[in-house]
Amino acid sequence: MDRLDETATKVNDARLLEIDFEVTPTDCLAADRHARRRLVKQALPSWAATLYTSALFFVSLLATMFIAGVAGRLGGIESRLLNVSLLLFLGVFLIMLLWRKIALARIDRLAAARNGYRCGPVRMTLGNRQFRRITGKGKSLTDLAAVSEVVLLPEIILIYLDSVANFCVPRRAFSDSKMEEEFVARLRGVFRSDLSERSAMNCQGADALPAGASVPAETAEFSWGAAAEQVTRHPGPGLIDGIVSNIRNGLRLAFFLRTKPQLLTASAAAYAAIALFDLVFDFLQSFALAGFAGHFNLYSIAGAFSHIPLLLLSGLLIARLARRDDLTLALPVVFTAIWIPLGFLAFIFDGLEENGWLGSKILLESESVSFIIFCWWLIAVLIATLRMTRVSVRRKFLVLSVLLLILVIPLWNIPRGDLWEKPYDDTDAMDRYSIGKEDAFYAQPYLLERALAQLKPGRKGVEDLYFIGFAGYGSQDVFMKETEVIERLFRERFDTSGRSLVLVNNPATALKYPVASATALERALRRVGEVMDRDEDILFLYLTSHGSKEHRLSADFWPLDLRDIDPGMLKRMLDKAGIRWRIITVSACYSGGFVEPLKDERTLVVTASDATSNSFGCSNESDFTWFSKAFFDEELRRTHSFTTAFRRAEISIEQRESREAEEPSHPLISLGSAIQPRLVRLEKRLDRMSRRAVKGNLSTRNSGG
Repeated sequence: MDRLDETATKVNDARLLEIDFEVTPTDCLAADRHARRRLVKQALPSWAATLYTSALFFVSLLATMFIAGVAGRLGGIESRLLNVSLLLFLGVFLIMLLWRKIALARIDRLAAARNGYRCGPVRMTLGNRQFRRITGKGKSLTDLAAVSEVVLLPEIILIYLDSVANFCVPRRAFSDSKMEEEFVARLRGVFRSDLSERSAMNCQGADALPAGASVPAETAEFSWGAAAEQVTRHPGPGLIDGIVSNIRNGLRLAFFLRTKPQLLTASAAAYAAIALFDLVFDFLQSFALAGFAGHFNLYSIAGAFSHIPLLLLSGLLIARLARRDDLTLALPVVFTAIWIPLGFLAFIFDGLEENGWLGSKILLESESVSFIIFCWWLIAVLIATLRMTRVSVRRKFLVLSVLLLILVIPLWNIPRGDLWEKPYDDTDAMDRYSIGKEDAFYAQPYLLERALAQLKPGRKGVEDLYFIGFAGYGSQDVFMKETEVIERLFRERFDTSGRSLVLVNNPATALKYPVASATALERALRRVGEVMDRDEDILFLYLTSHGSKEHRLSADFWPLDLRDIDPGMLKRMLDKAGIRWRIITVSACYSGGFVEPLKDERTLVVTASDATSNSFGCSNESDFTWFSKAFFDEELRRTHSFTTAFRRAEISIEQRESREAEEPSHPLISLGSAIQPRLVRLEKRLDRMSRRAVKGNLSTRNSGG
């Protein structure tokens, strides 16, 4: 073809636009650079995404370590595990970086191979449905329907046919801006038309170019956020393939990745198929947890199907807001596809917890995991919806309102139950809530009266020690366990036999001990104040439970509605009972808040932590909290001095917290000046009793020999 004047442009008639231009190497270079950046953005993660993925891997590994209780069980090698995790993080980052370099090199080679022929003189004729290009290397005829994107750069106009292939038109080829605008508008006018008509377009038409030219079969690629997003409205090759494709896209969307709308199968049959798959998959998960011994739960049928009309209704309303009828079924398909992998993740956690494979140090309860999974699903649904609808800011708030009112509130309040569940064990339930059983309910007044009546009066001339134990939290056994052991310790070593009682909230002891309530504690203190010699006897009050930042000690025993214990309430009880000499020990988080309100010259106050710190060890599997283990079970078995035991226990607790990588709890002690000499006399008396007991045991053993 002869070399054409770059500025020659003419319009043969109202429908055809013909321009002559020359594509220079500079134009080709600009086109290649843009195509490279465009493909990299579509196919490769950015630097931020690379770092994000590596960091996500690192954090996930750490979370797995802590949830599984690895650090707690391996004792001291958690620092090495952390180093390994950091090395893995760096390794993943370097691997992704190398992958980017290799992929970019391949992209450059591909672009050079597909686009290197473009330089040289070109005559381009643009009609309403097709355009023809005549170059020195031949002719080509292309449907405008094959154009996937038109990009205006400072010097050139790029006409993309797919992710890489493009045609380049220099902007200098147009005589004025009006001609350029007409050219771009005609390209984009067809590009923005209904994509469903593309398959019907052909080379025949009023503006058809001369016959004999070939039409390439390029197909456009789109991603969420393109100017003309549409979804496939047919079930594809088959329902099974459609389900697999939708779940694959749901997995990507669940992790906030973009996907191609043409890969999503959206039709009535496709939604019915994936909804049925979701139900069957959910049933199989519940069956795997319950086993063959389980039974079908009829009461869960309503919850298992309740989400379907909600998803359909939300899809309909959001599609109307976006003025996109093709989203009416696409959105419910996406919502369901996102849930399937997340629901499976929740199932895995439940299975690990059910079989005890998470270890004893579980940071998250099942309810917390369910909440996290639900929020995860909601965020993924929200992001996918906004990407698919591409609505204005005002309509985004309407979309959010639909999701909140139609999906979030109903689905959270109507959870899906297990279609297949374990046989109901009413023995466990009755034990768990045994305080609500008739025999326990009527036994409680008798248990309290008997415990109070058995308290012996103080002995004249002997500084007796009285013990009251208060285990306030009924849902964990550790508080009951340690209170029973400590009460026995005081009977055996501190001469409180006949002068001790315990108040316990626990289903296992509902027929054995009075409940630990504020009322029962007040009556116990009042009774001790009545039988003790107030001038010389000492009360040892031990309270163990969960504590709050507001310095309230939990009294919890479902279904009873009990009042928590606060420092002011406790001081009023002690003052009202007339108990002058007091040793008060509080084992709870933030228990240091009890020190200031309770301390005086006749009181020794010991707490497991300061007013702003946690204490540790309160789990069902433990026999003691960390503080009670060190102070009572270890040190008070070696000495009768409460202050000495505290100083030793303080060191032991600090070492354990450092070993377990926990924040320091900072146990506190406040010793009143007036009670100190009484504690010294009590220590000496108990030491003499211990020595006499040892001598008596030796004599008995020798005489028996």
